Amino acid sequence: MKKSWTITFALYLFLLKNVFAMVAPGIVQASFDKMFPNARAVHWHKEHANEYEAEFIWNGYACSANFNASGQWLETETEIGLEQVPSTIVTAFIKLHKETSLRKVYVIKSMKGETHYEMEYRKGLFNKEVLFDEQGNLIK
Repeated sequence: MKKSWTITFALYLFLLKNVFAMVAPGIVQASFDKMFPNARAVHWHKEHANEYEAEFIWNGYACSANFNASGQWLETETEIGLEQVPSTIVTAFIKLHKETSLRKVYVIKSMKGETHYEMEYRKGLFNKEVLFDEQGNLIK
């Protein structure tokens, strides 16, 4: 019985280490390091089969960046303050969600040159999010 428990615990530690302490492939890490020098508190995880996401602090902002398995940058999401959001976006959000409390705002920059704003809000017991383009048009 004790041997069975020890094996189970060892397997648990092995899985925990490999799931939560992921290291990105070298080419992905190199691309990240070039794009985000001096990033702190970097944590990697696999977003999809061929996509890696790093969560980190850079220049005082909480960020995440996605790269494909070839090391190509896909997008960066940066948490920003409401005062940094263009007024067209704030106005569009308020029109749609007057009776909610805004929790977080992210600016998302993609490899296609697009900039979007993700607004995370609380409605009732649930956290929800909406996405706007730079002109204040609702995307989702």
